[in-house]
Amino acid sequence: MTRHFLAFVFLILASGAVAQSVQLSGTIRERGTGESIPGATLHILGTSNGARSNADGRYRVAIDRGFSSKIRITAIGYKPDTLSIRLSSDSSLDISLQIAPILGKTITVSADASRKEAERIMHKVIDSKDAWQSQISNYAFQVYSRGTLRIQKDTNAKVAAVIESIANGYWRQDKGYAERIIARKQTADVPADVNRFALLGVQNFYNERMDVFDYTVVSPVAHDAFDRYDYDLLGEGEINGNPVWKISVEPRGAVFPAFQGALWIDQTDYTIAYLDLQPNGAIKLGPVKNLDIQQTFSFVDNKFWLPSALTFDCQIKLGLPIVPDFRISQTATLDDYVVNGTIPDSIFAGPKHSVASRADSVDSLHWISMRTIPLSRDEDTAYHKFDSLAKISHKENETEFSPLGLLLELIPGTDFFQYNRVDGPKFELGHFWTVIPSRPLTFGGDAVYDIGSKNFEYSVDIHQALTTRKKPSQVTASLSLNGDFSMQNQSDAVDVTSSLSAQAYHEHVSLGSAYDPLVNTLTSLFLHEDYFNYYEARGFDIQYSFTPNRSFSATLDFKNEIDNSISNVTNYSLLFQNDTFRSNPPINDGMVHEIALNLSEDVPLGYWAASFSAQGLYSAPSIGSDFNYTTAQLHFSLEGRTGGWGNTWLAGTYSALVNGALPAQDLFFFEARDAVIAPRDVFHTMYPFEFQGDRTWQIMFEQNFYDLPTRALGITMPIDVQWFGFAHVAGATSSSATNAIQPIPIETIGSTPFVEAGFGIGNIFHLLRLDASWRLTHQVEHNFFVTGTLAISF
Repeated sequence: MTRHFLAFVFLILASGAVAQSVQLSGTIRERGTGESIPGATLHILGTSNGARSNADGRYRVAIDRGFSSKIRITAIGYKPDTLSIRLSSDSSLDISLQIAPILGKTITVSADASRKEAERIMHKVIDSKDAWQSQISNYAFQVYSRGTLRIQKDTNAKVAAVIESIANGYWRQDKGYAERIIARKQTADVPADVNRFALLGVQNFYNERMDVFDYTVVSPVAHDAFDRYDYDLLGEGEINGNPVWKISVEPRGAVFPAFQGALWIDQTDYTIAYLDLQPNGAIKLGPVKNLDIQQTFSFVDNKFWLPSALTFDCQIKLGLPIVPDFRISQTATLDDYVVNGTIPDSIFAGPKHSVASRADSVDSLHWISMRTIPLSRDEDTAYHKFDSLAKISHKENETEFSPLGLLLELIPGTDFFQYNRVDGPKFELGHFWTVIPSRPLTFGGDAVYDIGSKNFEYSVDIHQALTTRKKPSQVTASLSLNGDFSMQNQSDAVDVTSSLSAQAYHEHVSLGSAYDPLVNTLTSLFLHEDYFNYYEARGFDIQYSFTPNRSFSATLDFKNEIDNSISNVTNYSLLFQNDTFRSNPPINDGMVHEIALNLSEDVPLGYWAASFSAQGLYSAPSIGSDFNYTTAQLHFSLEGRTGGWGNTWLAGTYSALVNGALPAQDLFFFEARDAVIAPRDVFHTMYPFEFQGDRTWQIMFEQNFYDLPTRALGITMPIDVQWFGFAHVAGATSSSATNAIQPIPIETIGSTPFVEAGFGIGNIFHLLRLDASWRLTHQVEHNFFVTGTLAISF
């Protein structure tokens, strides 16, 4: 009874507190012209409450009923004003501000004088920050953030989605940034679980280094900033009633990542009042174009300068004929700072971005007072439009956007009928069911009718999770080769740490990545020669997997299979109407028994990512056979961005026969080709070769220079291309054992390595690159090849 009474009293007090607020709304205009002023700030003095005018200059702010409140209105380029307001009910008031141009007083005497004065000012800014920045060990704050997605068509932009959130943010010097969303709201076409981020991090330009996606950029106010930037004094004016200098920031070179734009420096204490910066050309973000960052700083505790407002705006340009451009904008306000307080370790123990359980229960009416930045007119219209929909159909916890996928959905049977140059035409149906979500038990099946061979194929699967745990909240995104973009939320799923699965099948299998259906389909348009290690197989396998964390995994696999070779197309062309069939080497050993163990580890190395894997394979082509053998394979890859020099990729593989003798049917070969379309991890110029080998190895290196060569030469390209350089080398050692029972002529390879090198032009539609490469050893008919790689190259 006592608890119920207290709850009832609390509701009465809460309802009374809500009733004490009234709404003041109107438009902020320029005095004289009457033009609206977007982005003006209204601050209720003595509180942390306020608002900002939207794109039409309209504002809405909550103030206490019956009390006299002072509201200070500021806007960049205008003289600030303070109004005394006392209201007993909701009211409307238009506010006018007098213009005060920032460049109202030009002080430039000569180019040298303006640069020297700018350097003097920036030295003072850098020196002054040391006095207070070193005293910050942590801070907490509240943030309001809004992200808007617009579809750009010609000069018009239509709002497609709006996401809003209010979060408690925390920063600690030894832990970085973490946040907890306490309230969120979004248009109905966006699942709530996608709205998981208020801020990805706190970008404070007072720091020595800034993180821009995968780049580490020297801040314009870093101690070594003069090695990277040139400064020029443009003029002076006022911001929020305080005199400021406007200083341009220009990178000294086009090679290294940096910012360019302008800083507004307070003349009284040499601090940043406002900045407007863009990344320079050395920062390549693929389809992300015209990135603009604006930041305003506030004086906290009369000691620290911390961000109070952030604005982020960019365009997404895929360059595809049927895909429109997109515009993404985010704006946020940060207030209620507590500097050097107590922040529990538990804040940083779990996911850095979390959502309170009651974040979705905040009533929509309360958002009027909770928004520190009012909605623009088109954002408000989008809310009314999308919120009026009863339901937007989408998969559970998933939202997809795909212009091409939408077109394919209108064509019946696009997934039912398939074709590639190995299988030929076929019909396929399949489905999977998850029976027990808490400890996933999954059944699946696939049925195929091969028109070419007039045979049926099938696959039946069962997967049972043995141990599970709650998966951390995570949102992933992917872009497929056909243009489909999807986002997947995994907050309600479980993390399977170990599982047991089994599969029974009768199907066609390829023993190598060279036989990707996409490659086979596209290259079938041209005359193309390949050797396909392609077989019809039936049997079953059982697999145990163990994944204790995100970086390490292990699998143990047992296979019981019968293989039979099938005829394959080696010369085929739709354009030239040519085809030739060839049979693979026959397999006469009957049942194949294999046990394989795979171990892999992903190691994050700052802005680099490394992965290592090891595989052991024991194979018995038939029970009691003399040709049982054991092989081992080691693989590593290293990938990361090297500042303005681009993306570096290095990978290596080593395979060795541990004991036994390889049967003649299981030939090792390098999966390589002379092709129109080629995957990234194969040789571009080599014909495949087969041999009875003990050891094989290959090392592949690639450097994406982005547009560094043209930037360094001062050449401006009409399109945003990227330049690649690559070098590949591989070798093998011929077999020391002999297959005496089933002698088949086998080509043996000496110790001379295969080598190729070349260059490529990429970022064509952000998807395609063209390679020109030279085979430096083992020449056959010619040594120069041109290939295309279909890959997302940003």
